[in-house]
Amino acid sequence: MINYLYPMLLVLLLWQCNDKDIEPHNKQVNFGETFTFKQGEEVVIVGEGEDLLLQLYSINDSRCPTDAICVWLGNATVILKASNTQEKEKELQMCIGDCRPEPARTKHILSAIVGGVDYKITLKEVSPYPALKESNQVKQVKLVVERDSQ
Repeated sequence: MINYLYPMLLVLLLWQCNDKDIEPHNKQVNFGETFTFKQGEEVVIVGEGEDLLLQLYSINDSRCPTDAICVWLGNATVILKASNTQEKEKELQMCIGDCRPEPARTKHILSAIVGGVDYKITLKEVSPYPALKESNQVKQVKLVVERDSQ
């Protein structure tokens, strides 16, 4: 009986190490290109000069569900961590919806300086939009990053 136990454990262990579990390398996009990514993912924005590494640290979505009547519009906040070779890490917070004291907005444009380089980051969308019926879809954001040439 014990002779079968070790080979069985080895097979189970190897079965857990399939290719789908291996995390892919960071996704690369170009400056000015719209992209989507999920919480925990990292994206490298490339172009001439300094590349920018963005990590989607958290998404908090308290917007009014589409199939509900609410007193408050709600908002979706996104926290990004940005870095380049000049700066270790900078936390950036963005918000769409009712982001008081700011007026309600459908997109957020943020100017940020990371490692001495000016960037313009636009949060275009947080999806899927909330609904009363729970969805198994993973939240993701749609962004575009450009070098700010003020």
